[in-house]
Amino acid sequence: MATLRPSLSELSARVKDKGGDYADFIAESPIGIFGTGENVTLLIHGFNVSYQGGQKAYRDFTDQLFTDTRQQEHWFFWPGDLSKWAPISALLYSETPKRAVACADLLRMFLNAPSVVQKGRSINLYIVAHSLGCRLALELCKLLNDQTGRYRIKLLALMAPAVPVNLVTQRARLDIAKYGGEKTLIFSSKWDVPLGLFFRPGQAGESFGWSDKLFGNRGALGRHGLKNNNHAERRLIDIPTKLGHSDYWTDPFVAEYIEQLLPNNRRPDHFRKDPIQRFETIRDDPLGRPNPAGRNSER
Repeated sequence: MATLRPSLSELSARVKDKGGDYADFIAESPIGIFGTGENVTLLIHGFNVSYQGGQKAYRDFTDQLFTDTRQQEHWFFWPGDLSKWAPISALLYSETPKRAVACADLLRMFLNAPSVVQKGRSINLYIVAHSLGCRLALELCKLLNDQTGRYRIKLLALMAPAVPVNLVTQRARLDIAKYGGEKTLIFSSKWDVPLGLFFRPGQAGESFGWSDKLFGNRGALGRHGLKNNNHAERRLIDIPTKLGHSDYWTDPFVAEYIEQLLPNNRRPDHFRKDPIQRFETIRDDPLGRPNPAGRNSER
């Protein structure tokens, strides 16, 4: 596998490395790289993650890939930490979904900026997001879907999505079947303690309609999945795991599953089996997760 490596491109809505407000625009480093190829893989971290924490998460994920994604990979940083002190930031969760929505709009404006659009080619987007970054990703997908543009969302991989189930069900504002990717993966876990204990209280102030509190499932998508809402041709795939909330970026099965759906996949032939079939047939992991190609799952 590849060794630790830097991202080719960073996109940032941050003003400070820790805490702070979001910027007025997305900064690209180095400038002019985004959109030069037909495929873009966009990584989006979650809540209460500093700039350095985001870098580590992205490196942990890409270091497990056989595919060299550097020519298509872009790391997105946003201020999901409202304070430079992590415990204080955790207590301010209820304010953070608004920030995710705002940063999604900033990202939309960047994607439609003349300096990007003038490159004149259609782009396939492959989005991998975690926790509250999944809310940001879904908001972005809806914004891009609501306009006629040059972006096709080929893959939307949501790991431990800190998104209310009732926000993504059929005819909801972020209807995931309508606004998700051509392939959408939802990794969830009943063993996700932060989502189990803190998500509902943190979301208490956000309502999505008059019937929301009476009839809607306000639990986290990352805990419950969509259950019986799978759609035809496995376009929308629930993937229950037994992972903790912070385990996804470093989990080898998650990396393998996602990688098989990325463009220019270079995973060796004996790993190139249908990921859905592997998930449904291989059950030899002590935690109940698939163990890719019989590899030792201990980390």
